[in-house]
Amino acid sequence: METTLGFPPPPDAHVEHGVALLGPSEFEASALAAGRPFQETLPFGGRAEILAALVDFASARSPARVAVLEGRAGTGKTSLLCALADALAAQRIGTMLRFATDVTVGTAPPTTRLPPGPCLLVIDDAGRKAAPATLLSMALERRDVRFVFTTRPAGQPRLSALFAQVGLSTDAVRVLPALGALSPTEAEATARHVLGDDAREHATRLAELAEGHPFVITLAGQLVREGAIHPVALGKGELAACALDRGHELLLLRSAAAGDPKLLAGVLALVAILAPVRTSDERFLQGAGDLLGCRRRDLVSALRALEAAGVVERGPHGARIVPGSLSDHALHRALVGPSGPLTGSLEERARALESRFGAHAVVPLLRNVGELDGPSLPDGAAAEIVAALFRHVRGAVEAASSADRCRLLGGLRELSSDHPAAMLDLAAAVLRSPAQSESTRGAGALFSAASVLYELPAILRRVGLHLAHLPRAADLLWELGRDDLRLQSPHPDHPMRVLRELASRASARPLGVHEALLDAVDRWLAADDAHEHKHSPLDVLDTFLADGAVDAGPTDERRRALRKQALATLARCAKSSVRRAALSGVSGLERVLADGSGLSLGDQMEPGWRDEERLGILTMLSAAAEGSTDALVHFAVADALRRAARRASSAEVRAAAEAAAGAVPTSTERRLYEALTQRSPAQRGLIDLPPSEIPGSGEVERGGAERRSADTCRAVVDEMLACGRPPAETAAWLGAALEALALAGKSGSPRLLLHVLSRMHPASAAAICEAVMAAPDSPLGPHVASLLHALREASPDRAEALVARIVAGEDPTLCASLAQVFHRWVEKPLPGDREALRHLLGHRDGFVRRAALGALRTLARSSPRDAVDLAVGVDLSEGPEVAEALFGALDAGGLFTEGALSEEEIILFLTRLGAARSLDGHSTMRFLHHAGKRLPEDVTGLFIERIARAASGIVAVAEEYEPLPPEGLSTILSGLSRSPEWLPLLRRVRHLARARVGWVRFHAARLFHDASRSFALPTIEVLSEWVQEGGEAELDAVSALLEEAPPTFLFAHLELVATLLRRAHAAGEASFERVRSALFSVVTGQARPRSGIRSDRSEALLRSQAREAASRLAPRSPEQKFFESVAKHAEARIAEEDAGQDDELFDL
Repeated sequence: METTLGFPPPPDAHVEHGVALLGPSEFEASALAAGRPFQETLPFGGRAEILAALVDFASARSPARVAVLEGRAGTGKTSLLCALADALAAQRIGTMLRFATDVTVGTAPPTTRLPPGPCLLVIDDAGRKAAPATLLSMALERRDVRFVFTTRPAGQPRLSALFAQVGLSTDAVRVLPALGALSPTEAEATARHVLGDDAREHATRLAELAEGHPFVITLAGQLVREGAIHPVALGKGELAACALDRGHELLLLRSAAAGDPKLLAGVLALVAILAPVRTSDERFLQGAGDLLGCRRRDLVSALRALEAAGVVERGPHGARIVPGSLSDHALHRALVGPSGPLTGSLEERARALESRFGAHAVVPLLRNVGELDGPSLPDGAAAEIVAALFRHVRGAVEAASSADRCRLLGGLRELSSDHPAAMLDLAAAVLRSPAQSESTRGAGALFSAASVLYELPAILRRVGLHLAHLPRAADLLWELGRDDLRLQSPHPDHPMRVLRELASRASARPLGVHEALLDAVDRWLAADDAHEHKHSPLDVLDTFLADGAVDAGPTDERRRALRKQALATLARCAKSSVRRAALSGVSGLERVLADGSGLSLGDQMEPGWRDEERLGILTMLSAAAEGSTDALVHFAVADALRRAARRASSAEVRAAAEAAAGAVPTSTERRLYEALTQRSPAQRGLIDLPPSEIPGSGEVERGGAERRSADTCRAVVDEMLACGRPPAETAAWLGAALEALALAGKSGSPRLLLHVLSRMHPASAAAICEAVMAAPDSPLGPHVASLLHALREASPDRAEALVARIVAGEDPTLCASLAQVFHRWVEKPLPGDREALRHLLGHRDGFVRRAALGALRTLARSSPRDAVDLAVGVDLSEGPEVAEALFGALDAGGLFTEGALSEEEIILFLTRLGAARSLDGHSTMRFLHHAGKRLPEDVTGLFIERIARAASGIVAVAEEYEPLPPEGLSTILSGLSRSPEWLPLLRRVRHLARARVGWVRFHAARLFHDASRSFALPTIEVLSEWVQEGGEAELDAVSALLEEAPPTFLFAHLELVATLLRRAHAAGEASFERVRSALFSVVTGQARPRSGIRSDRSEALLRSQAREAASRLAPRSPEQKFFESVAKHAEARIAEEDAGQDDELFDL
């Protein structure tokens, strides 16, 4: 995967790269390869302490798993690793040593496997590679695998983020002292080795001027030997810049034979800026050619020359300049030097790059500038350039449209691990400033201000891996996610999901991460509107506390302290005077109380202190109930305590929960909440019981739980009516209680309470029903039918009048409530129920209509004729599910048997099916088969009418209109051949094929094929009529119908086919080509595979049949030429098959 520039992303950008494990000799051969500029093998000297530390680490004498060695470019990191390999081999410590490196997918081993037993994996320049992420994930559970990473200082933040991501704690990472300058003695010894015998007198001066930098000593020594510079003429601090300048010039001069030195310098500068670069990428070649003003051929030649000289080296991620010190020097010259392909201020140079390579060119530029640490650079130069470039980026982002912002942020995401502070500032700026062109964005635009904000969580996720920046990143994530309505599961970068993943203990987190997040939750809760958002700050605590016994231990004091802090936060919320805050706190404590319940999780057991923790939570809940005057809070606390008393595995916890539940204050409102959360008869499976047996009726006693539910509801009904509230106020009171339960996260339903009310006080239930009818949008609107169940027995006339009023009002909410229970009412119908159900079946709201169809199934069993009378009026044009429900109800009533439906009723249903979008579904097909046996002519007429609707343009393809059943058509029409209307109906089908719409002709041909019993002999007359006397349109129609014919049809009816071809030829070349093409696809078996099943005969048989047919026709006639072409086609296929068999014989 590459960016839009064509430049490969860095190792942290989810690029698929292979990993190869090399032995010490292979690593040394590749790292110190001959041919590189200024490459010289030096005797290893100094670094004794660091080498000893690495050997000690490799011998497993340290608890750390990873050792990180930091060093600037050219300080000898690679040489030190080679010395480590020699030292380990000499000491024979018994640890296998392997060097890991990235390789392209094509050259990578099929699977990367870690060596068995103790091993040390070394990755040089790890900050630029993908191998660390791959191998750390593989070796996380292998305690005998250790890592040594070397990196430049700029790679340290990226490695730190990686360690946090995989869950390495700080004590598992050992950061070794950074590689610095050589001591004067070591530097002088190195200078003598490089200078050789002829210039050894300059060794002391060279070592002093190089300030102990190994690469500067090597480069300057070579230049002194060649007479390119003289150390006496230089002052202290000037040698590195002078040597790299001169070395840069010499390299260009040596490569100048292959091209213009100026062009080579420009190419080298671009590679340094945009590294790693895929030099064969078209976008790079085009942009570089435009910027350098050269031809593509010259540019490619320059790249090859630099690669041949060893200056540019290809790697798995792209091409870079080697060595790193020279790359840094070239990059610095390109950005601040007076000459080169880029000129002007730094911002002007950045804009020039963006204009040629796109806005994403700033991403590799920033990454490379951030790594600048070569010996020729002034102190602080890299930081100044990075700061200036980020100011440029921020200005570009603020001035960009929403679409451009999304693209820029998507590319800049890669820098979040390298420059967390700058990216955090950029994310905050984007969050505070809307896009400039947002007001002019069209309604159909793909990008909006919300689209821009959706890009930020991915950036903040990576920034949050840096502990120092986690608090601010978490605050921004909370600000982004608290009102984000998107589902979290399908959106990995949902801000709340990112926060919850950081808080989760499903994977290890370094020390300080959970502490920072818990502190952040406390900050968010301090805001006055903390609980007024879509999401709660406590969601983060829930995730942290949810991992009940995972990786828990009785001595895990830090974890216990964190849980106590989180529980204290929940307890403070539970005691809040703000209802939503208190309910959130109680809900969080309830979840922790129920988590695990003391049971084993796999092979692990809960620590013993969990029951102690649960007892503390019971105390917190009791304190919340005692300190609150809100009945809803009392109910939530009591509900949590009752659940713990029933389900806790510890007897001590159960007893304490039972005692605490009994001490929670009670009130009328709390009892109402409890009544509204009792399960209704339908939820208990009592849906089919008559009203007299519903709990609460007093006539049948049920189990203890049902008796308690009924008693609770009866008590609430008595209290509710004793208050003397008007019906409208009572309905509003109940509705407010339902809304409050929803706020508390409890599933409240008034059905059982309303059942009991209608049984005990039918008149009051009727009055409340009228109040609900006056305010149908109230929370009781969907439950109005529950007030009418017992009323239908106690006062049938009043119940019938109320139902009639609801139906006449056509309110969707109230009518849906009736429609969903009508299947129970039709078993004992009232006089007006049939007319009410008829209105519900024809209601304007689709949900009401579909719900009412359920009553037909019950009615078809008890009163089939009434069900049929209602069913014939149902509109079937809404969708196939309506027809399926309707015919399913009739089928359940046994109405698809002989004589159950009259012919007039079947015709009415067929008429209704004329407007249906499709004829799919089991029950619909059952009806069509039944109708086809009794009235095949009318069923065929239905299909003809449906195809004609498609041809007339009444419906469109976009509506997914299917005029014919998907299968079984031939069986449905099997009785048509015995009808005297068989041929007249086929003529009507034939006329449909004259349509110019391809899919209409397809369905017409399919219907003709199945209705004619696969072109039975009597039906050939229908085709022959148009073949003999029809015009061009009729001939085309016949050829379209024949596309469903079997391949043998053309030989069995040779005269008909010959006449068709002859008359089409006479009608014109276009007509003949259409007919010829259709017939050719039939005879060669290439016609539609649904019905035109290809024959199993051989191509040889087809050839002989075609030749015989051609011999019987007039010479040189169009029909003879047609069959000759068929014979040639068969001949060619035979030759292909023979050639294929020959190939198989020699395929070894």
